[in-house]
Amino acid sequence: MISTTSQASNSQFPLRAQPIHPRTDSMNGLQVFVDGSVDNQSRIGIGAYLVIPEDARSVEFDSSEIKIQRFENTPSSQLEIQATLYALKQIKDSNRPIVIYTDSQNIVRLPGRRKRLEEQKFLNRNGKLISNSKLYQNFYDCIDRLGCQFVKVDGHKPSSEKDPIDRIFAQVDNAARKALREYLASK
Repeated sequence: MISTTSQASNSQFPLRAQPIHPRTDSMNGLQVFVDGSVDNQSRIGIGAYLVIPEDARSVEFDSSEIKIQRFENTPSSQLEIQATLYALKQIKDSNRPIVIYTDSQNIVRLPGRRKRLEEQKFLNRNGKLISNSKLYQNFYDCIDRLGCQFVKVDGHKPSSEKDPIDRIFAQVDNAARKALREYLASK
């Protein structure tokens, strides 16, 4: 079961995670696994993330360590950014290397798109702000503050081909899907 903290006493949603304060006595990096699941009809999305020390290659961890957050009126591409931002904002002043594992091609490519987006002031060819421009700017602020590296994970490999990173990511993916199903069933 996913451990959550509720803002409202009569509902387990929306969910809030406690801020993460990485220990600074260890220079081991942090691994952050982020995924999301969206119901396209209701446009409700659940972002899930897990933060573990870099040297923890085991897939054994308490599932309560996977944190989830509900987002409303969001398509899947926006949810991936929202979920990543939410996870990164929980990490306070880390001086440790951070590696983000995601199956979102958009997230992995965002650092490479930064220069062009900033040169164009996040405007499209018609001079209008691009979709998600504020989220992109917040994303760049977070990665500047934390110094993150991004790794693309194939989110849907057959079990026989999964390495430890893939297996951990699959648990985060499953947590997001399960939380979305539970939320939708409660409505």
